[in-house]
Amino acid sequence: MRRSTGRSDRRGRRLPDDANPNVDREYHILAAAAVADQPKLVLKHDGAFLVADRRGDMPAVPEGSFGFYADDTRFLQRLELRVQGGPPLLLNATIGGESWESAIDLTNPDIMEGDHVRLPSRMVRISRRLTIFEKCLYELVTLESFARETHEVHLTWDFGSDFADVFEVRGHRRPARGVSQPPSVDG
Repeated sequence: MRRSTGRSDRRGRRLPDDANPNVDREYHILAAAAVADQPKLVLKHDGAFLVADRRGDMPAVPEGSFGFYADDTRFLQRLELRVQGGPPLLLNATIGGESWESAIDLTNPDIMEGDHVRLPSRMVRISRRLTIFEKCLYELVTLESFARETHEVHLTWDFGSDFADVFEVRGHRRPARGVSQPPSVDG
């Protein structure tokens, strides 16, 4: 049986027995262990910044800080590039000297057709450039094929937004929020 230590934070609120006394609960940022341990790519320019994984993706993970932010609002919560429906393989990722541009080199995984490998891995180089400038996010994707014959390769982007403010992302919940609407696509 564990005994209570009777510790309190600086405002007199009772801390759980396993709480770290060095953490100020008022400004604590929630983070899942898997997300906190994942290497991140961070870009910043003026009042905008981006937090992505090393492939340049912003995966939708609960309690994650991934996204594109401008003026203290997360405008893009999720952005994931997919090759034939799956994630590409990472070759290299670098950040430019000014920290507002990244160069990410990716390649295709094995693309299967039934039990047959239609396009072996590492036959298509995917050059992805992410740039933040004046509170806008730009992405340039270039494909380079090393295959001897032509192949059809499908690229897709999954994206979404929650328009959460920075404090909400850090764990401070609002008493009320708007309602997400289903996507609407027209001509």
